[in-house]
Amino acid sequence: LVRKGQPVRLHFEGWPAIQFSGWPSVAQGMFDGRVLTIDPSAQTSGLFRVLVEPMPGKPAWPDNNFVRLGSKVRGWIQMETVTIGYELWRQLNDFPLEFPTPVDPGPYKGTAAKALSDKAAGKAKGGKSGGYDSGYGGGEEEK
Repeated sequence: LVRKGQPVRLHFEGWPAIQFSGWPSVAQGMFDGRVLTIDPSAQTSGLFRVLVEPMPGKPAWPDNNFVRLGSKVRGWIQMETVTIGYELWRQLNDFPLEFPTPVDPGPYKGTAAKALSDKAAGKAKGGKSGGYDSGYGGGEEEK
């Protein structure tokens, strides 16, 4: 659901803030950021830690004299933007949120079944038998 680079609005505890719903341009005491990284594993509570960096070109976050390390922060991560009509239609019909699909799945393409069949095909062609091939060594053979 949350991806690197998504916009975030932050409210630092102890810092006065006024937020008008739907009008982020008139909010006071709210600061803009973007998702820097997300922890790969959940905490024991089931929540994920999200690291946020200041949004370039926006007002600077409060100084360290006012907001210290360990202070509490409430953040709102903006999801996909849709029209009001679409959102009302989705909620009235009790449809779930639409989750965007990644553009580039990266090196983890395919399924576990495909990986097992590829491994079996490699053995049949005279590949390494058994063990995990880490890919290090550039395919050099021992002499």
